[in-house]
Amino acid sequence: MFGDHFYHSIIRKTVAVFGTLFNDISVVRKSGTGNIVDVSRVPLAYGPKQKFLARIDDEPNLGDPKVAIKLPRMSFEITNMVYDSAAKLSPFNKITKSNTVTNRTSVTTSVPYIINMQLSIMAKNQDDVLQIMEQILPSFQPTYQVAVKFVDGINETFDMPITLDSVAMTDDYEGDFTARRVIIYTLDFSLKVRFFGKETSTAVIKQVVTTFTNQDTNAFIETQVVDPVPTTATSQSTMTGITTAINFIPPNNVFSINCGTVSQDYPMTIGERIVGDTSGSGGVLVSQTFFNNQKTVNLNFVDGYFLIGERITGVTSGRYFFVSSYNIG
Repeated sequence: MFGDHFYHSIIRKTVAVFGTLFNDISVVRKSGTGNIVDVSRVPLAYGPKQKFLARIDDEPNLGDPKVAIKLPRMSFEITNMVYDSAAKLSPFNKITKSNTVTNRTSVTTSVPYIINMQLSIMAKNQDDVLQIMEQILPSFQPTYQVAVKFVDGINETFDMPITLDSVAMTDDYEGDFTARRVIIYTLDFSLKVRFFGKETSTAVIKQVVTTFTNQDTNAFIETQVVDPVPTTATSQSTMTGITTAINFIPPNNVFSINCGTVSQDYPMTIGERIVGDTSGSGGVLVSQTFFNNQKTVNLNFVDGYFLIGERITGVTSGRYFFVSSYNIG
């Protein structure tokens, strides 16, 4: 139902960005005279705090730097995800990822979600955990903005607000003398994230044709054809303007032109627009025939009348022919 596989790694990037905010926090220990005797970087890992608490309970000497786990340390995890209806955008919005001469690749509109993260700080004494808290809290007032590049290939970043929702503390100081004391501060955050859909590729629109009819009788009134200037412009080039041609000939009427002299590399390309060098009139080539050395081209969406004897040139191919006669079907 959902079609081709795609994966932007948005949750993975969100976890990485959140963890990066807290991966350079350290605690300092001083002597009785106030001199710094030790600076330790606080370890940070993704995972539930219960896993680390179980490991701490099994470790007899948490102060030994040689042990695999020690305090203080921090852990974080995703606790919930909920749709953010207040940040919903129009489903018709698209973000252009890349352009080629004939196609434009875009990503469908983003869907907003709120991801709840929980950061746990574990320590065995209050001074360590208070040092960590004071390095975190001033940055959240209560929101901290981070610019994130959610989709690779798009030269655009999106703000991801990270809001500190609550702070809770647990101090297991009660118990017998053999019980291990662990101070735990729990910080709950909410992150506003956008999920992007799959990539789609569409052709570049190079001509717009609008037909006006009588609303009561459905009779044809006129057709307006809008083309870029130059007509060879692509999505990677610069246009200097647009031209609007008003045509009072019904677009489905077929112009059959009998050709006189033609270019050596004739025939022309089906579907290309051809223009008269003198009259400036043009149309779209729908078919061409050869019978008894008589060359005939058929056009529709013609925006004017051609002159007998004038040269008609293909905009795309550059090939040409001279008008011998024509009739309108």
